[in-house]
Amino acid sequence: MEGSSIAQDVIKIAHEPVASVEPDTTSAEGSAGVYAYTPLTLSLSQIRILAVRHAPNFHDPIIADLETVSLDEDGFHRPSYTALSYCWGAPVMDGAIVLGGCRFPVTRSLEVALRYLRTHNGEIGDTAGGTRHYWIDQICINQKDICERGAQVGLMRRIYKRAFGVHVWLGDEADDSDTAMDILTTLGAPPRHAPGEKAIQYPRFTEADVEQHWKAIDAFFKRPWWKTCLDPTGNRLALQHQSILWQQDD
Repeated sequence: MEGSSIAQDVIKIAHEPVASVEPDTTSAEGSAGVYAYTPLTLSLSQIRILAVRHAPNFHDPIIADLETVSLDEDGFHRPSYTALSYCWGAPVMDGAIVLGGCRFPVTRSLEVALRYLRTHNGEIGDTAGGTRHYWIDQICINQKDICERGAQVGLMRRIYKRAFGVHVWLGDEADDSDTAMDILTTLGAPPRHAPGEKAIQYPRFTEADVEQHWKAIDAFFKRPWWKTCLDPTGNRLALQHQSILWQQDD
């Protein structure tokens, strides 16, 4: 199966502040060595997929490995994976995961996103052992290899097309964003009754409620991700993924 139907889900914003992570054991923190990437064979359209191990608790260390696969292979010969779209934020690696037994620095935004994704029910790409597979540019691409980075950018459209799902991480709850998400979910829901079957009952709000709703929605769409998902001309969404908030069938 090649992902002819791509489920593009928005992961609801975190509803709790992120506490500092204190790994339970020294071994869980990873060694002090630097993770060494295995070179990709660019002629085979190879990419890396991040395999994240299951953890029972939100604050458990994020332990993962990288697997190399080819986009030229059919879907039965590579693991199903979910692509993550998010905003890097400031280029400060103030978060970390354990990758291949080594401590691997990442942005704090990505670390928090991985913690929520790891506990998200019904994740695409789950295996019997609880491992979840993702494609995340910050980790799956060797950012220090300029040649590889250029080649992977050229594969970006195929990477997202082959994904069984695309998750958008918008960040922690702030500025009444939970209200904005609830309103958008309500507006996007299909009608409960067929035309002419029964009159549609619309919710009633006070003037103060409406003002609060508009402020929440305005702040929601001013989040950094909405700017980064546009190309430099500002005319279209990157990779032609115009329907970020809705199910899309190809």
